[in-house]
Amino acid sequence: MECADIAKELYRHIGPPGYNKFIGWITTNYIRNCSITVDDTKRGLHIYGKDLIKLKATVIRKALRRLGAIAPVDMPPEIWEHHQKENVATDYLCVQGIPHFHLIEEVYKFRKIATLKGSKASKDTDVIKRTKQAINVYHTRKLTVDQLNTDNQFRCVDQEILPVSTNIVAAGEHVGLIKRSVRTVKKGTRYHVHRLPYLRHPIAMVNGCVVKTTKDLSNIPTENGVSRERSLATMIAGRPPPDFHEVMKLNFGDYVQAHTVSNKTDSNEPITVGSIALYPSENSGGSLYFMSLLTVRLVHRYQWDVLPLSENGLQRVQEIALVQGQRLVASIFRYQ
Repeated sequence: MECADIAKELYRHIGPPGYNKFIGWITTNYIRNCSITVDDTKRGLHIYGKDLIKLKATVIRKALRRLGAIAPVDMPPEIWEHHQKENVATDYLCVQGIPHFHLIEEVYKFRKIATLKGSKASKDTDVIKRTKQAINVYHTRKLTVDQLNTDNQFRCVDQEILPVSTNIVAAGEHVGLIKRSVRTVKKGTRYHVHRLPYLRHPIAMVNGCVVKTTKDLSNIPTENGVSRERSLATMIAGRPPPDFHEVMKLNFGDYVQAHTVSNKTDSNEPITVGSIALYPSENSGGSLYFMSLLTVRLVHRYQWDVLPLSENGLQRVQEIALVQGQRLVASIFRYQ
């Protein structure tokens, strides 16, 4: 450990050069009377990651990539012929006091989730918009939604989604399909809470965890759905199966230095900013959404460098959550 620390300090004192060049100097004994070895150097890189200051000051932005066309995957005819008319169910899922719109379809089990903001009136408008968007996804796949099963909280959509009929259950009743889906989403978010060191999650991270979990559920086949070979996202959204390299890029909660977007070449502003990975976007460029630790905003980036989570980064996440009034998560999020 001590030699790894010395290697880190030597790297900073001598330039710092590129890592390959630095390792080459150590290998050839270019630096006289140097006591550290190549293994010490590599160990320091493994422990501390890339040098943060060098990233902020000298990293080179990659050229903008040409986005490829996203070719939708066709619905298998043998499945479409037997499952053309569907029912959907909706409910609110409140996580750490933040309301989310949640929808699931009865046969394919495809889920949609979205964060709701603002007053009750604006939430109603948002719920109507989200419900219409979700139903349109099925229509684009030539599937017909006949009925929406929900409770009194969604009465605002009754006349807005015609000719889809709305089946509103009585007070005290529950729509079993959506309740089971909510429990499934809860289990997925608990996994992330347990594996990460954050004692409090800022609002953007709570929302990101719920969205990430829902996307993951849609990207895998279900045993109680219509196919055990094709995922829900493939059948309903037409997205191809997950790609190994895209899946392995980042996971929710990873700490990175996300590259900023700027055309200024004569500025001393940092070229990267500390950020927390949330969930992948659905474009062909492989970009992701992050929470910026500087602005606390949701940012969309295609270039980043992964670093070990530092104590400063962990403290910054806790500071943001405290300012936002987010409670301790203990072992799981608080659900309503």
